[in-house]
Amino acid sequence: MRGRIDGAVYDLLVGDDIFYEGKYDNRTKYVPRNDGFLATLPFRIVQQSYPNTIAQLFAPGSILLDIGSAGGSDWFAKRYRMIGLDVSRHSLRSLSDRYAMAVRASAIQVPLMDETCDGAVSSCVFEHFTPVDKARILAECRRILRPGGKLVFFYDIATQNPVIARYRAADAERYKALFLDGDGHVGYEDVDSNRAHFDAAGFEIVAESFHESTPLLSNSVWQKLAEWPDGLGRAGRWGKTLTSGFMRLPALAMTVVSDATLGAVLPKSYARCMTTVARKR
Repeated sequence: MRGRIDGAVYDLLVGDDIFYEGKYDNRTKYVPRNDGFLATLPFRIVQQSYPNTIAQLFAPGSILLDIGSAGGSDWFAKRYRMIGLDVSRHSLRSLSDRYAMAVRASAIQVPLMDETCDGAVSSCVFEHFTPVDKARILAECRRILRPGGKLVFFYDIATQNPVIARYRAADAERYKALFLDGDGHVGYEDVDSNRAHFDAAGFEIVAESFHESTPLLSNSVWQKLAEWPDGLGRAGRWGKTLTSGFMRLPALAMTVVSDATLGAVLPKSYARCMTTVARKR
């Protein structure tokens, strides 16, 4: 790997990213005592089982590339040899003392040698790339993964959830400003379009899970829906109140339960986000 070193971060980019520098610094500090159900339950409620899925797939000591790592995960840092990759220098500095390596570089040109990683993981990143760049990212993942290596991607998708669809129909421009432009979500695509990217890149999808398929949605969604005027805005503000503060965890738990029950029989297109587990062919 070549490039100048900024503290403990291998910095291979010139200048700061105008949109992302310092925008996402979230760090997951919780480290469960073991891999048991109760110990990892917080991840099932708060993070849609994304960390649990990774723990089931990869043995301790595996080398994992964390794409769009932000502040990283303390559990991953203790369990794996983590390589954090992000375009935000600030985010990488905050994890450089915990991850084995922190690299400021683009996910469409990963500065790692071929077949060096056991897995590639990302949370809330895939939707930040255009369809063209999604293909380039997956090609890079396939290149750096060892034979049979896997990836776990958790990401937002273009949803037909009836609640969100109602707000979008009422004000498409407001929806675009809040859900797409404001968060840099240039890669919202439906389930089948996302599946096609993995297949075309040489991956076999081995597992999928779908999240927020019912009217029970996360607080981040209700915060946006609260910005609508009139009755829709009032309903959005009620949703925001009922999913924040001391109600946050119960609301998240109810969302997980509703997805596992009612959500299981609803169309996949109703999901707001999904997890894809795929293996390198």
